[in-house]
Formats: sequence, structure tokens, C-alpha cells
Amino acid sequence: MRAKTRGGAKLKAYIALNKPVGITCTTEPNVRGNIVDFVGQSERIFPIGRLDKDPPCRIHALGKSSFHIVLVQELNRQIRLPCKHFGYDVKTLQRVRIMNVKLGRLKIVQSRNLTDEELKGLLPARQ
Repeated sequence: MRAKTRGGAKLKAYIALNKPVGITCTTEPNVRGNIVDFVGQSERIFPIGRLDKDPPCRIHALGKSSFHIVLVQELNRQIRLPCKHFGYDVKTLQRVRIMNVKLGRLKIVQSRNLTDEELKGLLPARQ
């Protein structure tokens, strides 16, 4: 995935990535397993995954050992630490969307370009 140019201006690429466990969403080069090295993009990338809103999460039990949790602000270990406090071990976490971007059927390590509709929901309106 290389940044392309049109009329001398660099075009931006926006992707959804279902990252594997062990890859950290940081651009810090000294962090082993950072997202920049994983993606292999030569141009600067800007990972997103944390939301900047501040209401509490919503939790619904799906069964004896599974929950549906809606986060509106992702904080480090926001699910694992409370679960551990109440005696639960988190075996798997599955992100299904960030704002209006749904991962859909993306397998782990797969990526896809964002659609125009998804970009409209993420980017400020251009004047």
C-alpha cells in the first residue's frame, strides 16, 4: 500500500484492518509489534481505535460466560481489568466496528479500503 499522488499532492489511503493479537496500535518505533511495522507502509500512518467521547460502556449478558459490550471510549485494558476483578478470564475479544466502520467479514490480518460512506462519517466535511 503506497501513497499515490495526483497533480503532485499525495492521496491518502484509509483502511480497516482486523489486526492480530500482539500488534500494538502505536507509531512508536521502539515498541516491538507496532502497527507501523506490521502494515509495512513507507508513508506515515495514523491508526485509530480510541474514541474521544466520555459516557460509560453498555454491557449485556449473552449467556453464562459471554457478554456484548459497547464502548464509547476505548481505554487500555478497559474490558480485561474489570473482568479480572470479578473473577472472569477473557479468552477472546472481538471488535465489530469503530464508529460507522464495520469490520464485517475481515479475517485477522486482512484489511480493506474504507468506503466513501464510511469516510463521510469519519472525516469533517470539506469546504
